[in-house]
Amino acid sequence: MERFGIVAFAFGYRKDGPGTSNRALARVVERLMIDYPDAVVVLQHEILDCLYGFPHSKRIHFVRWHKNSGQYLDSEEVMRQAAEYFNEAYVKKIFIVAQPFLHLHECISLAKQSGFEPVVPTKMKIPFDKQSEQEWTRSRTKLLAYAIKQKLLNQRGK
Repeated sequence: MERFGIVAFAFGYRKDGPGTSNRALARVVERLMIDYPDAVVVLQHEILDCLYGFPHSKRIHFVRWHKNSGQYLDSEEVMRQAAEYFNEAYVKKIFIVAQPFLHLHECISLAKQSGFEPVVPTKMKIPFDKQSEQEWTRSRTKLLAYAIKQKLLNQRGK
């Protein structure tokens, strides 16, 4: 029997809690965990904080920090750490849970580069978070501007 993985990438940091985007991402993860009870699950910590029906399970792993102390925890690092868990469990197909506008495409690419077969969950409606500390996660326009700046100037989040 084929074993699946689930990796969820946070979107929109808030000082006062996970925020609306991460709560919506957590709902997608919960639905997948019900549908795939044997899946290996790797979550960025903001999403882990939103899970209601799945208290700390052995199948849930989380990414809280960049392995290089002091560096920004970006999607590349989340995928790097997730790949370690998936490889240990012999997982090849992974559900990618991410904000669908631009971020999902980036995360799919990261999964492919890491040697996995990405699967996109259906019905993944993830809002932007207008109160996020990260300006680029507040709207489509701001995320597009951020993505252009990343490509042209090679600038990353903080």
